Amino acid sequence: MARKDEASETDALFNDLIQEKHMEIASTGGLSGIKALTAKSTGYADFGDEEELAVHLKNDSEAADETLRIMADTYGKEELEKMKPSEFYRLYRDFSLGKL
Repeated sequence: MARKDEASETDALFNDLIQEKHMEIASTGGLSGIKALTAKSTGYADFGDEEELAVHLKNDSEAADETLRIMADTYGKEELEKMKPSEFYRLYRDFSLGKL
């Protein structure tokens, strides 16, 4: 926000770097790595919150089963079975909302 010297090469390079980083993040919707892959492969990237996801799952009985199959492929069935119910729910919720 501060006034900068228009001839400053450092400021210009910094602005270019910030714009480049912004475009990288914007091109994936802010997700990277496994989070981006999960969101794209599950189709849940468009859900905004838990309530919206809950309505979807209530109306599509196959959706929860498909999510569990993908989670088992991603994390391994044995690892999922070791989790406490609260840990599993948190993982399921975050996975479904594309946060992982």
